[in-house]
Amino acid sequence: MIQRVQSFYLLVAGGIGIFQLFIPFIKFSLPGGELCVVTGLGLFRAGLWYLGLLLLAMIVLSITALLLFKNRPLQLKITHGAAFCGAACALGALFHLYYENVEVCFGAKADYAGSGGLALMPLAIFALLLASRGIRKDEELVRSAERIR
Repeated sequence: MIQRVQSFYLLVAGGIGIFQLFIPFIKFSLPGGELCVVTGLGLFRAGLWYLGLLLLAMIVLSITALLLFKNRPLQLKITHGAAFCGAACALGALFHLYYENVEVCFGAKADYAGSGGLALMPLAIFALLLASRGIRKDEELVRSAERIR
């Protein structure tokens, strides 16, 4: 199952997503100098349930695509869906950092230092895009071998 490089990329993307559930996803500085930390799982309590669902969807789709190694066209579609969910989650989190405060952190300013979950999101998206590229190359190789027969 992990014999192809795209399987490794899908595993990396799923692992990063699982890691993002437990590290600070978004941080805010409160006026009193306190920090309001929202982890990946804390997105649901913070009123950002849709970002939490997108993060969970990215994780589930990455692992599902990893297990569909025999059906490359479906694997490619699911990988694209996972990349879309990751990009939507990152853009939604950036929107909340710049324009809107989280419900539990009213009056807070965005704190970019230590928001590791959001910083890792582009790496997960990049791994998904590399997996997509590898799946596409495998499909082209199989089709060219069938033409030769």
